[in-house]
Amino acid sequence: MQNYEEYLRLIYTGHERRDVDYKRDMPWDKATKYRIIKDILSFANYGGGYLVIGVAERDEGLGFDFTGVCSDNQKSWEVTAVSQSVNEYAEPAIDVSVVPITDDKKQVCFVLLVIPSHGTTPHICKRDKNDHSGVLLLRKCALYYRTSNKSCEEISNVTDFRSLIRRCSVNDRAEILRDFYQIVIGVSKPTSETPRRGYDPLQMMDAFSREAQKYQPNGLENVESDE
Repeated sequence: MQNYEEYLRLIYTGHERRDVDYKRDMPWDKATKYRIIKDILSFANYGGGYLVIGVAERDEGLGFDFTGVCSDNQKSWEVTAVSQSVNEYAEPAIDVSVVPITDDKKQVCFVLLVIPSHGTTPHICKRDKNDHSGVLLLRKCALYYRTSNKSCEEISNVTDFRSLIRRCSVNDRAEILRDFYQIVIGVSKPTSETPRRGYDPLQMMDAFSREAQKYQPNGLENVESDE
């Protein structure tokens, strides 16, 4: 998702998915941000996703209204403020992107939160947070997750826990393979075909395989270094 048209298509999907959630027009403030932080932790542990601010669900679940975000609320979604608040509770830190998107035809603006996947370890909530009436909003040491019924909750079943641990293991193997590749092949600087951190692990492993096929068993001495 890197351009205007792709973001608009995502916003107007018209239904929520495990990796896409709609939120009504709201500001980033003390009354709303802790529930959003829970959602961000959940999406990160699921493997990444998108929160669209400015889409209201109709009564009885009869679709959505793409009302957008008012200008005052839009200003409150400032990336530094969002990141600092999220990472007061997330360990390790989550690099959330905050992207304002204006539909020029309809003259409405949305705020899109782009949440990256966890890496080699899951994101844990590192402190408690209660609301003004004492209701627990965030729990220290909890692992939050985007569930199959498209809610954001603490992990409570073996299936979700196993899925999270498996993705962490795949990411860990991909990181080890990448580092091993750089040591053995001797590439000191990334080239167009060098697998890089942040790649999807399966894409990364496929890139390793394609690169390895270039070399004969005794062909390492012919590999050109970038140095």
